[in-house]
Amino acid sequence: MYWQSDTDGGQHLTMLVTLQKLAEAYSNVSFATLYGNESEDLKHVFRDRLGTKVTPTFFFYRNGEIVHTHTGANKTKLETFIRENFSPDEASSLPEELYPA
Repeated sequence: MYWQSDTDGGQHLTMLVTLQKLAEAYSNVSFATLYGNESEDLKHVFRDRLGTKVTPTFFFYRNGEIVHTHTGANKTKLETFIRENFSPDEASSLPEELYPA
């Protein structure tokens, strides 16, 4: 699950493209994007219940439990984490590199 403020400008759009590419590559993994400042209820959940302090924040769940939290807009670190922690059978057709130089 990806939490982002919709006031982060270009960073927000860059991460949406990143998530779209990851979702295509990992078709067996569910991706969700939530905007934490859309409502007071969402603000409460992310700030008070999940302890989110910065955006973007990514929450990784397995079997209903949070197994990792990733913060920041570094798409290379995000991709590396996913490659190292999701098995090949969870990726439909993962390219060698999502972001070639």
